[in-house]
Amino acid sequence: MQNYIFTAFLAIGLILNSVGCKKPDPAAENRTQLESQWKIQTEGLVNGNKDMFVSVLSTDTAAAPVKVNFAFNAMHGLAKLAKFTTASLRIDDVQFTADFTQATVKTAHVDAKSPSGWKPFPKPENWIKEGDQWKRQF
Repeated sequence: MQNYIFTAFLAIGLILNSVGCKKPDPAAENRTQLESQWKIQTEGLVNGNKDMFVSVLSTDTAAAPVKVNFAFNAMHGLAKLAKFTTASLRIDDVQFTADFTQATVKTAHVDAKSPSGWKPFPKPENWIKEGDQWKRQF
């Protein structure tokens, strides 16, 4: 009788473990975190908010103010000239390193002439994980 009870508890435990204890998907979790940071960057660029833009830069990148000023002014100028909004920019693809410490982010913007309606930017963005946050690195 004890063997039957033990077997029943073991079977129930295995079923509950396989149903309720799914391991988190690190790629999905990291992508969600990175997209959140990317949206902050995009909003800063579109609205001309340099502090917001700088808040998502890596420590090494932020430590080079001449580089940051040039990049911000150039990207904000492009966004203004092209009349980009946050809705007209998107992430097309994210590729993480195996240890989820670096990511290559391919982005695109709305383009009515493109068959898909979106045109990729020519160069991907580089992002690194600093602590528990994704930061853009130039």
